[in-house]
Amino acid sequence: MIAFKTFSQIPEANRPLGVPLAWPCEEATITNEQISSYELLGYSVVTSEQYAAHKATHQAAFDTWSQAQSDAVTYWKIYDFVVDKKKYDTTQAPVDLDFRSGLTVMLHRKSQLVKGECVKEEYYESCSVDAAGNLTYTNLIVSEHHTFTRDPLGFPVYRSSHLKYYDKNGVASSAVKTWLKFYSMLEKIQEGKTRRGNLVDNLQMPCIGLISIALTGNPVPSSSVILTGRAFLYDYKKEFDAFVDESNREIVACLQNPTNAKYASASKYPWINSMTPYGVTIRQFLISELTI
Repeated sequence: MIAFKTFSQIPEANRPLGVPLAWPCEEATITNEQISSYELLGYSVVTSEQYAAHKATHQAAFDTWSQAQSDAVTYWKIYDFVVDKKKYDTTQAPVDLDFRSGLTVMLHRKSQLVKGECVKEEYYESCSVDAAGNLTYTNLIVSEHHTFTRDPLGFPVYRSSHLKYYDKNGVASSAVKTWLKFYSMLEKIQEGKTRRGNLVDNLQMPCIGLISIALTGNPVPSSSVILTGRAFLYDYKKEFDAFVDESNREIVACLQNPTNAKYASASKYPWINSMTPYGVTIRQFLISELTI
């Protein structure tokens, strides 16, 4: 399956000028188990054939736009923040620049996690927050993309990464740098704990949003819905903690097995079997997300 987003989903201030809005700006090959996670992040998920058909429909418009970009002089936005711009050829994306500590500003990092794995890190010039606490990132400068290869037990063998810079029009470079991270046995264990912790932490707000849809029809939770979600998390705090610290699967059994002493029954949690926008119930969504 292919998960993708189009340029229409990017805020106007962050997308390349004049780019065809229907053209994909991100794509990833995913497994069936990852579908709900990517849909939750706003991706469309289709078959390879459907994705190829979508691109073919919009290929001519994108090629015309892309050629116009190639004819223009390229300037990479990262050079706005180097100490001495004269040292660089600003028409070429840098290979050896330390963008984390070697710039005149500290870029703002935005991470994207799928089932606890950090699959993408974007670095922006600025970030603002509104009265509701929502963050808005502007002016994407550089991004890192990660793919994990795991053994049959789920431990990471290595992580493949690549780096992209963005030009003055917001167009991404090809992969400027690629590298592999291999995991020692100790690192494998620590990565698993980190991944499970990320998964549980990042599952809480989407879960509360789904509970809100089930109880009120509104994805924005009220204070009472938030308390309902927190009560569920408190009821299973021991199981969630054991999942993170020990890779214990008891929390999945509580959701999946009606004979379990702590089974999450619909009589206690009336929202648990409600359908989500992803075509599965909240129970099924939680089981899928916690099965890694």
